[in-house]
Amino acid sequence: KAMNAFEGDISRVVDICRQRIVFDSVKDLVECIREVDDDDSVKIHRIKSTMDSRVDQDPYFTGYRFVKINMVFCSGDAADLCVENHVCELLLELSCLARYHMFNDQAHRRFRRYQIYRKLQPIVMTAVAGKEA
Repeated sequence: KAMNAFEGDISRVVDICRQRIVFDSVKDLVECIREVDDDDSVKIHRIKSTMDSRVDQDPYFTGYRFVKINMVFCSGDAADLCVENHVCELLLELSCLARYHMFNDQAHRRFRRYQIYRKLQPIVMTAVAGKEA
């Protein structure tokens, strides 16, 4: 992932520690976000949502709907374990959508191939355009 997504910068990989929670309602998902935001032992670095229909405009959007929270634990326990700077990822999904997104090895391999293709596609298109000229 560091090589494909972040040009080898491993410090940008933030999902080594990941947890997934599936909710039956949007209300419950939103309540979880509020609870995390209100927790003094957590510092949120980023919230990314693909629940908004505006992401449909992105030509690289794959249809995977979720809310992702990147956060660090800033408690005394986290400091004692020397993980107070470690960014963790919390993936929030709705159960009605999660059944279609079940993350398995085959789906993950397809996703990785897609990411590589997406990165290489502009290079290939430039090379093809150059040969046609």
